[in-house]
Amino acid sequence: MSDENFKKLLSILIAFLTVITTGVAFLQSDAGSRDDRAGRDATRLAIELVGRRVNGETRVNFDYDEAYQKYLEMGILALAAQNRGDSAGSNRYGLLQESFLKLSPIMQPPYFDPETEEVDYNRYVADVYLTDVTRMNEQYTAAAAVKDGWDTKANTYIVHLTILAVSLFLLGLSATIEMSRPRLIFTVVGLGMALFATVWAFATYSTPIFDLREQPEAIEAFVNGTILAEDAQHEAAIEAFTTAIGVVPDYTAAYIGRSLAYENLGDYETAIVDLKQARSLGGETANVIGEQAWLEYLAGRFDESIATGRTALELYPDSADLWVRFDIALALLAKGEVELAQAEYKVGMDQAVQAVTDAQSRGEGIPSGLWYSLISGSDDLVELSLIAQTADGDPPLETLQDPEAIVQAAPDLINQLRNLAVSLEFYGRPPGAPLTATIENLEFGEPQYDADENVTGHNISDEFEYGVTEMDALFNYTGMKDGQELLVKVYIDGTEDASWRKLITWDGGEAGSYVIPLAIAYSDTFVLASNYYFVEIYIDGQVAAEGGFSVLEAEDN
Repeated sequence: MSDENFKKLLSILIAFLTVITTGVAFLQSDAGSRDDRAGRDATRLAIELVGRRVNGETRVNFDYDEAYQKYLEMGILALAAQNRGDSAGSNRYGLLQESFLKLSPIMQPPYFDPETEEVDYNRYVADVYLTDVTRMNEQYTAAAAVKDGWDTKANTYIVHLTILAVSLFLLGLSATIEMSRPRLIFTVVGLGMALFATVWAFATYSTPIFDLREQPEAIEAFVNGTILAEDAQHEAAIEAFTTAIGVVPDYTAAYIGRSLAYENLGDYETAIVDLKQARSLGGETANVIGEQAWLEYLAGRFDESIATGRTALELYPDSADLWVRFDIALALLAKGEVELAQAEYKVGMDQAVQAVTDAQSRGEGIPSGLWYSLISGSDDLVELSLIAQTADGDPPLETLQDPEAIVQAAPDLINQLRNLAVSLEFYGRPPGAPLTATIENLEFGEPQYDADENVTGHNISDEFEYGVTEMDALFNYTGMKDGQELLVKVYIDGTEDASWRKLITWDGGEAGSYVIPLAIAYSDTFVLASNYYFVEIYIDGQVAAEGGFSVLEAEDN
């Protein structure tokens, strides 16, 4: 080819690539504009979401914690007046109580049952703000995902433009070179780079940016499923999540929501399938992987649970909470590998101590997840030990490799976790030397009074009829020292009620008997709710005694 013909061809190629470069520049500008628009949408939704939640929570707090509680209080005062023989006072309180019904929609149909005086709290919360907040959160998440998608495209187009600019430079340079070999090299390399950038740009352009907001029926189904799950209507929630997935097969959040519904129904295998699908669709987070490990544990698939848990710790070393490590330790114990389980628990407890030490050195608060991990780790050990003894619960007894070893190892691990939680919370350090003090014969009794309101004794039992108004803890002790701190924690139906906590600076001497009032009759209508009450007593942050009692249902009397 003559030099003149080569230059003409080169001019045509340069003009063609200039057109392509102009097109890519337009695509980059358009992607940037769409990125900005989605970003503004996400910001607006985030602001509206926070405002809607704050306003909704404020409204519900007033309606339930103020208006409804005042309504109940007037009823109690009316009953107290009636019990004292003050009929006129009781009537006045009754009229005042009726006037409170007008204070809030929560005390109107369909939320209020006048016969039982109970409210449908979950339904009210859903109608006031939770439905809207859940919908707005999905729209915000969708807008943020769209912004990320267009931002990635815009940045990728910049790379394309850079490559095309270099290719145009090489082609232009080749037109100024007289030597055929270098000119050929520059031309081939320039055309190759231009072709690569053009194909890449076309592939980028052809990749769609999915916007969930364009599928409102899927969002509505997801919102419906979330609200139903909050109200423990798990079968209906599964149907709603399935509808959302039918509309948008890649709806990651719907798979996660449906998995939790299946878990609450005890269908762990199906729940695991949904979580794996969510992970394959990009929902790979520490919580999702950790939840899968937990479900595999409940299903008795301990090797898989351990492997999945370790994956969470390896992929997310900074965000995977202690509960993941404690779940690994729990699976090791269930598998019969007691020493490995003990070592894993020790690693987790050492991490908890280090986390508290680091937070204190920075003057920061302790993350709430740390206390949750320690307490839930202890509770899970209690549950596993009970399964090993009673064959009731998940994982199934037949999947446990050595139930006897579990029963023997669990108590010490439970105490270590509880002691650490209390010592870190109250003293900011791990437990000290083993206790020398002992508490024995822990009992619970309703105090009995004489005519002068002096305590004459206790009705000792572990089961009390409904209507009991006071409760004391009684025990013998030895080895105590004045100035030591004694902490009492009370769990009602498995959950600690912090209002029952008592922190006592000991002044009862070295040995003897002691009575701690747990609950007192602060009004003439107060009774202990029907439930199981589990009591722990700690000395200087270490558990020294535990026991419990039950208050029967009224109809059982």
